[in-house]
Amino acid sequence: MSAAEANILFPKIMVITATRAGAGDRSRRSERRMTTVPIATCPECEAEIHVEEDLDKGEPVTCSECDARLEVVGLDPVELDYAPEDEDEDDDEDDDY
Repeated sequence: MSAAEANILFPKIMVITATRAGAGDRSRRSERRMTTVPIATCPECEAEIHVEEDLDKGEPVTCSECDARLEVVGLDPVELDYAPEDEDEDDDEDDDY
């Protein structure tokens, strides 16, 4: 699989950070560092969600666009699905009768 094909199948955002060299460095060169930030897609609104690299399956995630409660169901690539409803919330509905 080529790098271009991998980027299509496994989307990630490249973040470039620049920091100044230490005060003792007379040349004042900048040091650049590239970091990849995995993204996932919200199943509700299809928004891109930036997620941490050290996620585990079952971890909760909230979509910042539609506030959908989601959970991680796949890691490579990161996949999200709707989080199961809390049983406590279902019990509260029964009390209304």
